[in-house]
Amino acid sequence: MSRKVEDESVLSIETDQTINEKDKENQKKKKKKEGEGRDRDFLMVATTFIAAMAFQAGTNPPGGVWQDDNSPNYEAGKSIMATKSPSLFISFMSGVTVCFACSAMQFIVLLGKSSEKSWSVSKSFIYFTMGSGISAIVVAYWSAIKALTPEAQMSHVIVMLKTTLVLSVVVLPISMYIEKKRLASR
Repeated sequence: MSRKVEDESVLSIETDQTINEKDKENQKKKKKKEGEGRDRDFLMVATTFIAAMAFQAGTNPPGGVWQDDNSPNYEAGKSIMATKSPSLFISFMSGVTVCFACSAMQFIVLLGKSSEKSWSVSKSFIYFTMGSGISAIVVAYWSAIKALTPEAQMSHVIVMLKTTLVLSVVVLPISMYIEKKRLASR
């Protein structure tokens, strides 16, 4: 009888240790998921801020816009910076546009990560409206750039926008594919 009690005690101790180890593992996983959630939330806030800043800078260029048509050199509503320093204007618009495009890509990646677990009609609607909103802001951005840029610099801006678009279309799917492969290998 003493042997049986001893065996039950050992089994009980081993079981308690196994349960404690499993609890510790579950707590570690839970903390890791919470950390990833906080990181994702921070990235969404930062990405939103960067996109808003880029949009604001792109639609309100330094120096403002011409207010009247008193000279053959400039036109009302066009960027003063583009008229006085065309190369700086192109550099500025390139930087702002790349920044804006990167923010839009980050939104897509971050939204894609949250949709991996479950899917529903309401979630589909939310993602559809988010995609529509991002598309609308891209159209608004393009319209503002086109309205602010004098014809003489428009060809440079179009080349820069096309280059950014092509890079976005190529890099985004590749990075999302690599991320899915990495997650699948876990």
